[in-house]
Amino acid sequence: MIKTENLSIRVERGVKRDAENIFNKLGLSMSAAVNLFLNKSVLYGGIPFELSIKKTPEQIEKEWENKPHIPNQKTAKGLDEIKNFLNGAPSQEIHSFQSAEEMFASLEN
Repeated sequence: MIKTENLSIRVERGVKRDAENIFNKLGLSMSAAVNLFLNKSVLYGGIPFELSIKKTPEQIEKEWENKPHIPNQKTAKGLDEIKNFLNGAPSQEIHSFQSAEEMFASLEN
């Protein structure tokens, strides 16, 4: 049998109550849930989720402005080309093939 040790931790009453409610719905005891966390931490080699400092809405907005938007211009152009093609517009960029061999042959040219 695996030897176990006791672990005593202090948590806020409301957090403990809310966590117990969640774990009960999952069929887990608090002990089992803490053991899952500890084992996952050992396997992961650290905290098994991202830790971060909360950002203000202004910080988030500034970061968003500096990031490339999705879809970028090239992707948006490709999506528009596909929509036009599916709606029957002729395309110089999109080709259909009768077989995989025909497609691969076109790539060699």
